[in-house]
Amino acid sequence: VYKRQVLQRPFWEAAWFHGLDAEVENLKAAIERAASGEFIRYTTRARGVNGIENIDFSIKPVFDERGKVKWLLPEGRLVTEQERAKKALRRSEEKFRSLVEHAPLCIHEIDREGKILSMNAAGLKLMGSKNESEVVGMKYLEAVSPGDRRHVGQMLTNALAGESVYFAFETPSGQHFESCLVPLKNEHGETRRIMGITQDATERVRAEAQLRASEAQARTIFEQAAVGVALIDSTKGTIRQVNQRCWEILGYDSASQVRDKSWMELIHPDDLDTQRSNLQKLWKGEIRKLAMEKRLKRRDESYVWVYLTVSPMWQRGETPDVHIAIIEDISDRRLAEQKLHFTQFSVDSCSSLIFWIRQDASFVYVNVAVSRELGYS
Repeated sequence: VYKRQVLQRPFWEAAWFHGLDAEVENLKAAIERAASGEFIRYTTRARGVNGIENIDFSIKPVFDERGKVKWLLPEGRLVTEQERAKKALRRSEEKFRSLVEHAPLCIHEIDREGKILSMNAAGLKLMGSKNESEVVGMKYLEAVSPGDRRHVGQMLTNALAGESVYFAFETPSGQHFESCLVPLKNEHGETRRIMGITQDATERVRAEAQLRASEAQARTIFEQAAVGVALIDSTKGTIRQVNQRCWEILGYDSASQVRDKSWMELIHPDDLDTQRSNLQKLWKGEIRKLAMEKRLKRRDESYVWVYLTVSPMWQRGETPDVHIAIIEDISDRRLAEQKLHFTQFSVDSCSSLIFWIRQDASFVYVNVAVSRELGYS
């Protein structure tokens, strides 16, 4: 804009206000008020190099020695960037409020006295409240079980001191919550209030407790089983774990003496090829269970007869991980069978007539000598 375009012309006819009818009317009214001695300041729009800009505009009356308005001093300051920053801040705040309000977690604010200042919809649902007014002003520690209040109180103190903290606690009703407290500080680095984020961990805590109970029960069954149990690494072929009955059958004094031994070292040499073949079938998923009578090497290099059942502990399609071997000591049964066999052989080979009959005089058993004497083959 050149001087000749504005000098000796009404201020509102300057190129800055061309096409801005509303701004022109406001400017006329502002000039009239300033001419009466009033200082005027407001935000308006004007044309500039980069198009229409927001202007922080003021008109200051200048008085003569008699106190009458002699001149009007207009002043304009470009505030477009400032306005953009304010709008961006408002948009950011609106997004944050929307995020907080629609977040699936409980988000709340706590003042320096430990009272709840605000809480989102998810938090109200978690608390069993319908309206925010029901929780605002409530002491945070009122939502904590008596047994956890001392610990949570210390977490609040730490957060007010400027530390972000994470903790878990139980409510008076038996729910389990996990919470994070973050200090919100002013420009001097002082904590003004605390932002809290809390989630309901009740189902997970209960599931973990059930899992621990199940694992404890499984360990008890494993350790106190009347048969030997061994877990075998499917890839390495080494023994991962054994119960007491297993290391007793093998003649050892503790599980640590058996752990990490190669399973194949325990197999009788005559059974090695068969065992390797069967384990390969198990590993490939061609069979789901292997059961047979085997001889396993004991610590003293002797062999013990066992009934061995081996099964994979993975499902079809999963990566082979661990086999479980159930070992039943059948050495007494094998010895009894052997004695019975020798007795049968002795009776059959005896030259005396030996026979057993029922009460009705029918034969139950006759030895070879009886058959020969009576002329039977």
